[in-house]
Amino acid sequence: MRLAIIGGGEVAETLGRKWAKCGHQVFFGFIHPDSPDASAFLDRVGHGARALSAYDAAGADLIVLTVDADEAVGVTESLGDLEGRVLLDFTAGRVSSEQRTSMVEALETHALNARVVGSFQTVAWEALDDIQCGEVRPSLYLCGDEAESLCVVGALVHELGLEPILAGPLSSARLLENLRSGNAIAATVLGAAINAQRPAGLA
Repeated sequence: MRLAIIGGGEVAETLGRKWAKCGHQVFFGFIHPDSPDASAFLDRVGHGARALSAYDAAGADLIVLTVDADEAVGVTESLGDLEGRVLLDFTAGRVSSEQRTSMVEALETHALNARVVGSFQTVAWEALDDIQCGEVRPSLYLCGDEAESLCVVGALVHELGLEPILAGPLSSARLLENLRSGNAIAATVLGAAINAQRPAGLA
């Protein structure tokens, strides 16, 4: 699969290295793809990863957004028409608990024609390097409104050594974001949401 990772931080590097090692064709979206910093970044990732502009990288089959929350909307809008491609949100930060939508829901309104999936809100990126594939895997929640895109992301999550768990529609992301911050009430509600809310086409 062709994967585009938008961002050049430690999250992007970790995910890109792991997925490239699994045999995926990984592109990184940079402001300056020909810069020495981009070249050094690719050397650390290895496995044939390439650097492109964010707009060009967004032509991949699946796009992973790893930028800071305050940059996410602008970056997403700059990608143009995503034509039904899957956009996996891994932005750093979350919407205030006083707001009624999650970061990923807010982002969806700016992702033109994309199929948006939210995940990784409940895992620290630092832990990804230490995960070993085995019979017992750490769990990772996924939320989205379209079954096929959830299956695609679920397979990629499994390759990271995690066990994907469907947590309902994209609106469940507000529970996941609160869970990440240690909100005990949200954790209780999340259990009910997993059992009660399922995207169409998922058992």
